[in-house]
Amino acid sequence: MPKRGTRTAALDTRWDARRLRRRFEASGLTNEDIASALDVRAYTVSRWIAGRAEVKITKIRPLARLLHCSTDDILPE
Repeated sequence: MPKRGTRTAALDTRWDARRLRRRFEASGLTNEDIASALDVRAYTVSRWIAGRAEVKITKIRPLARLLHCSTDDILPE
């Protein structure tokens, strides 16, 4: 079993933060605003935007609603 937080070679898709970053910039919201609304830390939001962490599946739909877009607009292609 891989260590927690490590990526395995079996993952064939990677989180593409560029699409998400564009939506964040267009929203005018701060990392703190988003973190508060989604009950995560601002540091977590920062990692999403930088592409160093993937948005958990349970947060994708609420995040899309917050950014006034569809889930397809923020998910990797």
